[in-house]
Amino acid sequence: MTHRLIKIRSYLIEIAKNNDTVFYSDLSKVLNLGYDFSNDSKDGILFGNELSEISRYEINKGRPLLTVIVVNKLKDKNYNQHLPSKMFYNKTKRFKQYKTDFRTKTNLEIFNEQSKLLFDFWSDSQNYEKYKDFK
Repeated sequence: MTHRLIKIRSYLIEIAKNNDTVFYSDLSKVLNLGYDFSNDSKDGILFGNELSEISRYEINKGRPLLTVIVVNKLKDKNYNQHLPSKMFYNKTKRFKQYKTDFRTKTNLEIFNEQSKLLFDFWSDSQNYEKYKDFK
């Protein structure tokens, strides 16, 4: 994992520990990642690939989906709630080690289920101390 990904991972762990979410654009801005999320930019795809790498790392370590808390600034029209991008759901369902049924659950159900798992995991002080640092 690159230094850049480790920095993103560390920031997301702090957000998860506080049972919160972060917008894609705010994450890029706070960490000075330099992404442009305008419609004609490919930065959204590049950023999604970086987040996917973090997700894969966490899943391989048997931990919850850390990147589920990175959400769109615009609310999802179907649920009137801030949710991860479609790219998040498409990439996550490809992880063979990850076990949730994306065919029978809505994006909102997946978000709520995975957020709860993530928040429970990272708000546990033993988990936090044991896994917060990249190893």
